[in-house]
Amino acid sequence: MMALYPEVAQRAQAEIDTVVGRGRLPGFTDRESMPYMEALLQELMRVSPPTPLGFPHAATEDIEFRGYRIPKGASINPNVWAILHDPKHYASPHTFTPDRYLKSVPDPDPRRFNFGFGRRVCPGLHVANDTAWVMCAAVLASFDIHAGSELSRRVRELGGRESPRLYELYEGFGGGLPLAFEYNITIRDKAAAELLESSA
Repeated sequence: MMALYPEVAQRAQAEIDTVVGRGRLPGFTDRESMPYMEALLQELMRVSPPTPLGFPHAATEDIEFRGYRIPKGASINPNVWAILHDPKHYASPHTFTPDRYLKSVPDPDPRRFNFGFGRRVCPGLHVANDTAWVMCAAVLASFDIHAGSELSRRVRELGGRESPRLYELYEGFGGGLPLAFEYNITIRDKAAAELLESSA
C-alpha cells in the first residue's frame, strides 16, 4: 500500500522522525505518541485483511437468521472483507484513508474483525498487532517505497487508487500476499543505513 500512497508514507515518516528522531528505530514504547502510525496500521488491516473470509465457526444449534435456516453443525464463515468495505460503516471504503481513525468519532477499528469473533478470537491477537505495528514503523523509518512502472500501469488499468478492483493486486480474495510487482525501495538517508547496519 505504501507504494501506492507515498503521501501517507511521508506523513508517517514525519511523525516517526518527530517522535523518535533519526538515531534509533521506533519501539513499542513510542506507540502511544504516534497516532498517525496507529491509524495507518488500522487502515492497512481494513483495506487488506489478513483473513478476508475469516475463520470458520459452526452453529451449535439449529437457528433461523433473516429467514434462512442454519442447521446445527453448519459451517459459518464471516466475510471480513465485506464488513471492512461496507459504506455504512466506512465512508469511501475503497479509499486508503488513515485519517478515518483520527476523527472525534472514528470509524470502527478493523482489528475487531480481523482476528476472529467470540470465544474463538485468535489468542495471538495482541502479539500479531504489536509485531505488525513495530515492523511497519521500522520499515517506514528506514525506507522510502515507490511503485514501479508495472504496478503503476496496473493500478491505472484497474481504475486508479480508489478502485474497488484493487483486490485484484493480491493472490486470493482481498488479502494475503500481493502479486509480484516491481517496487522501488531505497534507504532514506545515511543515518538510516548506519542504524540498520548497527542493529543487524
